Amino acid sequence: MSIESEESLPAQGQLLVHFFLEDQSHVMDALVLHACEGEVLALVKEVGKQLGIELRIESRAYGEGGLEVYLNFIGKHAVSLTLLGGVVTGICSATVWMRYQSKLLDQQVEMNAFALERDKKLSIQQIELNDLNLKKTRLELKKLEQEAAADAPRLPATGSTLSLHIDEPPTVEAVLPALLGNRRIIKLRSQFYESLLGYSKVSAVGFAPTHKPQPEQERIIKRPSFEEFIVRLEELEPTRIEKAEIEIIAPVLIRDGGKWRGRFEGRVISFLISDDLFLAKVAQKRVKFQNGTTLVCRLMIHLREDDAGNIEPHDYVVEDVHSHHARSGETMVRVTPPRNKADFVVAEPRKDVGTADPQMVLEDPEG
Repeated sequence: MSIESEESLPAQGQLLVHFFLEDQSHVMDALVLHACEGEVLALVKEVGKQLGIELRIESRAYGEGGLEVYLNFIGKHAVSLTLLGGVVTGICSATVWMRYQSKLLDQQVEMNAFALERDKKLSIQQIELNDLNLKKTRLELKKLEQEAAADAPRLPATGSTLSLHIDEPPTVEAVLPALLGNRRIIKLRSQFYESLLGYSKVSAVGFAPTHKPQPEQERIIKRPSFEEFIVRLEELEPTRIEKAEIEIIAPVLIRDGGKWRGRFEGRVISFLISDDLFLAKVAQKRVKFQNGTTLVCRLMIHLREDDAGNIEPHDYVVEDVHSHHARSGETMVRVTPPRNKADFVVAEPRKDVGTADPQMVLEDPEG
């Protein structure tokens, strides 16, 4: 099928990825090429998901002129699919605003704490605006699709759609800033350029929302700029939960014996305990565990980005065990802040909870 006949299809979008090769050849390392194609496909799918566009992606035979990859987006409505090609072109050729924002933030830290707090609030506001912008775009595309399909069942009018007056379809310029705030999209773009860094034969890469672009339609990024699009895995500030409850599944009964296992907020986690006083009592067998024993503790959750840009916990550390209890009601109470081991003595069983194990009930002798 020729490009001309493909363009006559009513519901089709296009994307061109053009690799410029140093030796003017049309041959490229297959592993590098397929790694790059994989990142582009994942990026297209993520953008489609964010914009609410259902589509199928097809690949045409490669073209020459260096090496050109042709992708077709097949779906129900041409407006959405055409927008998709333009948005992906913009994402892959836009400057990395995240680094610029990071530099501004560093400058504000040096200036004063008030400015830093102001920038944090502005950042939160921008994220909210991005979400609203994407929601508005999805509604606009859905309404355009309904208008294009006269016989299709229409969604009931809502407060969101009644006030939606659409003179023109959404533009790339309107959608792009919100999508550039999506960490997964930024990471997928980063991995595309990272795949090319070690392959010097590619001198530049171009993107266009059509297979036969005019010169002004193709956005070309030269090799010296590849590094600007690459972002590294980011270690994030840990989250502190002061009175977290962890149900113990597998305690570690010896010092330096590795990670404990427990259930926290409905999921099983592995965690370390850095509370030396509590660990000493465990090693001395002064703390007994039974089914349902739960720690009440200060929990630090360390976060990081994964390879796709998603934020995920990667380490759990219990810094301070405030108390622990079993299902039958036995409780160990800890003095806060701790002073020394002598601050804890074995108390008589509490009458209100039945037959408590004396070793499970610890009190402050001064209390």
